[in-house]
Amino acid sequence: MSYVLSMSRIAFLVLLGFITALTAEADTLPGPIPADVVRVIDGDTVKVRAHIWVNQSVEVSVRLAGVDTPEINRPECRAERIKADAAKDAVAALVGDELFLTDVRLGKYAGRVVANIGTIDGTDLGEYLLATGQAVRDGERDSWCDAPSTPSAEIVSTAPAP
Repeated sequence: MSYVLSMSRIAFLVLLGFITALTAEADTLPGPIPADVVRVIDGDTVKVRAHIWVNQSVEVSVRLAGVDTPEINRPECRAERIKADAAKDAVAALVGDELFLTDVRLGKYAGRVVANIGTIDGTDLGEYLLATGQAVRDGERDSWCDAPSTPSAEIVSTAPAP
C-alpha cells in the first residue's frame, strides 16, 4: 500500500512538473481540456475536475476569462445580488455536468486558473453571458444596480476541437 501511494505521488509530481514546464514556456495551456463540473460558484467562476491526462484529473476553480458578472458575496445592492443569482443559475443550466477549458493560465487570486469555458455543444460561456446581458467585458463599468438590462438573443458558438 505504501509503495503504491509513493508511486502515485511520484507520478503526480512528474505530471505536475511536465505541466509546469509546458506552461512556463507559453504561460497558457491551449486545450481543449475536458472537465466535469463540481459546482458553479457564481456567474464567472466554476469549480471543475479537469481531466489533464489519462486517468489523471485535478480539481480547481476556474475564473471565466474576459468577463465579469455580478457579485454574489459582496453585492453593492439588492438588484446586484438578484442578477448574480440569475447569472449563476444560467451558467449551471447552460454548462450542465461537462465542459471544455481552453487558453488556461494561472489566476492571481485564491489558487484559481483563468480560462475560456465552452459547453459540450460548443457554446462559448463568456459570449453567452455577454449576449444575454448577464456579464460585462473585464474593465468595463458594470451597472448591476441600475435599471435591468435587456438581453440580446445571439449566442456565439465556438466548438472545441476534438
